[in-house]
Amino acid sequence: MSAPIRPIRLSIQNLCLYIGVSAPTIYNKLNPKNKDFDPTFPNPIKEGVKNLFLTDEIDFWVKQNAEKQRNNDSTFNSTTNN
Repeated sequence: MSAPIRPIRLSIQNLCLYIGVSAPTIYNKLNPKNKDFDPTFPNPIKEGVKNLFLTDEIDFWVKQNAEKQRNNDSTFNSTTNN
């Protein structure tokens, strides 16, 4: 049995499904004028008329954010348990 094929690039629609957020959330993370701007969020690459996101960059961003949240949660938990 072969392994599932992992895409290298994701359209905005597929990115939404991949990380479980809406397109407006992604656009907000990319917009420096928005309060939800995230300078660490990967910028898309242009391929023809499409903006595509590199799966490896998205995976790295997700992992970094998970680590930050875990660190923040453990700091919160250690200060509230005293």
